[in-house]
Amino acid sequence: MRASRFVLLCYLATLILLAAVTVSDTRSGHGEGTILCDLGGRVFYWQCCSDTGGTYYPVGVGDIEVQYIDTCIGPIGSAYTDEYGYYSLNGLPDPTDSCMYCLAADSYGPWPDSLVTPYDARLILRNVIGLDTFDECSFTPYGLPTVYPRRIAADLNCSGMITAYDASLILQYVVGNISWFPCPSPYQIYALTDPCVNQCDGDVDFMAVLTGDVTMYECYPETVSTDTVFAAFMAPSYNGSQVDVPIRLVNAHDVETMFFELNYETGALSLYDVSTTDLTSGYIYAHNDVSGTVRIALVDAVTTIEEDSAVVVVAFNKYYPEEEICGRIMLERAMFNEGVPPAGVIDYCTRSWSGITSITDVGNDQGRQVRIRWNRTWHDNPATDTTVTAYSILRRVDANLSAGRSPERGLLSGLGYPPGEWEYVTSVPAWGEDTYTTTCETLCDSTASEGICWSVFFVRAETDVPPAHFDCEPDSGYSIDNLAPSPPPGLIMTSPVEVAWDECGDEDLDYYSVYGSHEPGMSGDETLIGHTAGLLMDVSGTGYGYYHVTATDFAGNESQASSVENIYAGTPADAVPAEFALLENRPNPFGTSTAIRFDLPEAAPVRLTVFSPDGRLVRVLIDSQWP
Repeated sequence: MRASRFVLLCYLATLILLAAVTVSDTRSGHGEGTILCDLGGRVFYWQCCSDTGGTYYPVGVGDIEVQYIDTCIGPIGSAYTDEYGYYSLNGLPDPTDSCMYCLAADSYGPWPDSLVTPYDARLILRNVIGLDTFDECSFTPYGLPTVYPRRIAADLNCSGMITAYDASLILQYVVGNISWFPCPSPYQIYALTDPCVNQCDGDVDFMAVLTGDVTMYECYPETVSTDTVFAAFMAPSYNGSQVDVPIRLVNAHDVETMFFELNYETGALSLYDVSTTDLTSGYIYAHNDVSGTVRIALVDAVTTIEEDSAVVVVAFNKYYPEEEICGRIMLERAMFNEGVPPAGVIDYCTRSWSGITSITDVGNDQGRQVRIRWNRTWHDNPATDTTVTAYSILRRVDANLSAGRSPERGLLSGLGYPPGEWEYVTSVPAWGEDTYTTTCETLCDSTASEGICWSVFFVRAETDVPPAHFDCEPDSGYSIDNLAPSPPPGLIMTSPVEVAWDECGDEDLDYYSVYGSHEPGMSGDETLIGHTAGLLMDVSGTGYGYYHVTATDFAGNESQASSVENIYAGTPADAVPAEFALLENRPNPFGTSTAIRFDLPEAAPVRLTVFSPDGRLVRVLIDSQWP
């Protein structure tokens, strides 16, 4: 029977003799010798704070059953405390002749989860090694010696001693390996006045101490400022089928105890092990894994963490080692000392999703384009809990855009983006394909003179549960301009000593090259005369029968040649023209300048003027005797 679990509160650590209650009055309407009692009171929780000088705050405890017990026939009435700890028992008959009656209070689990934390285990360890005595906030129950509630709370197996085993029980309870401490009841309850005498129309208050809550209702000295310390995943390491995921602290200070709760997908991973790091090697810890939820608690008696570093490593096995797939681990909750940081989820690609398989140049273009190919994630499947809806390509923003940087791969960090500044480039819908391809712009082109210029990209798999996402490892590639300029148009011999041509019109033009040969076309035997960024070149003294001009862009691509026959071949450079002639200007059309040539068979006055298309005089260039 449930009543068999009650303990008369007049028998706790020492037997208290129950005094008989003498009843001498009679209540009308209830028969000769019958007394009806109205009883009540309150059950307090012992909330002892260090800033109160050893006193306590009364906090009512709800759902505690208080029984009215006739010592001859057993319980004859009961009531439960309300949320403020109050109870009332009304209209109860008096006990039978020669018997006593008392009040007893007891509780039945479960333990109030939020009041038992890893910090309680730390305090127990400090007591075991003599750093804490648990002497504060004592009180004296009815008929018993002085009671020290923190000592009672720390004795989880009710052995009368406090040991490191009690600390380990705290951790096992916090992570969920046990749901009940060896002590039979969550609360140890003490009567503050005689529970067996003068009960009619009287009040009896009880004091409750929660087993396991050594901090006394979170009233221990200041704990960590939880708005600054938080936890984050670090980059995983892979060893065959095993994935090791470290958890580190960020902005760590005054961290004495830790608790983490992780969720992972059981269809792809299974928990292998949880281990401490160099920073936490002296800690005692416990972990529990139930249906994809891992709880981890770590505690040490004296160590305080003040540095940002890994504190625990969670190792998983992949169910399908041969597959390179991406999964998700979510850090649902963390607790440092007794403070809980703001709620949040950290999403992370924990398995070796190969992601990008190649980044190659796009051929026959003017450069600045690469084609990125990647494999789909395991979650690009409607059957998974978190389905990928699109893939986004992000490119790293590099301050140094010069060529010659090294290729990069495998730089993924656990803190959102990989290291560096990244910018969004484009997105591709997820259709469940095995591979995907898209074209992205690079930061710069590789050139023959400057070397390879690498651009770094990574792929982010967006899901239907924002902000959850999976990031693959970054990879790098380069682009080149492999589309040559057009051949320079309008190539002519303007004189026996000069060739001229028009602009080829390519935006990425770097320079022109002039070659000479005795063949009509470029055959490989031509001789380079020189380079120029202009539109003419002096070829005096060369004497070739043909001249060829090519255009070269900044990527080093050289165009096909434009060729012209040397119509002045065999004519001395100082030969006198046979007739007057005004030659076409070169270049034409032109931007800022052009050259106008004319022939004079003899010395003569020359006037050279420029008119607009409507006949308006623009400028007189020459008006003098020549030569």
